[in-house]
Amino acid sequence: MLSVMAGIDQSDKYTAESDGKAATDYTQFLNTNGMIGARIGIARKYFGFNEAVDKVMEESIVSMKAQGAVIVDPADIPTFGKFGDTELTVLLYELKADLNSYLAGRPDAAVHSLKT
Repeated sequence: MLSVMAGIDQSDKYTAESDGKAATDYTQFLNTNGMIGARIGIARKYFGFNEAVDKVMEESIVSMKAQGAVIVDPADIPTFGKFGDTELTVLLYELKADLNSYLAGRPDAAVHSLKT
């Protein structure tokens, strides 16, 4: 995933600064023992919206534990839900602008904005 995220996005002027500086394959930097002793918190409050996702998450937890991770379960986040409506307002505002921009740049898409 890091290899994909580290790429250059022609629509984002800030990623141009990393042109030629990012590795193309980050798997070479993986440590096969990297999970040993890592503390991984499980935010259970975010589970329960989709059975398939929950299943993948549970399998991932078992795998991380088998590889030596210390699982903290649950790891409650004190600010969960604290900002509620404010966060939603910001999300909806930014989502609209960013989604319209994304769709406008996709000539192959059947939809080019939230209006069409």
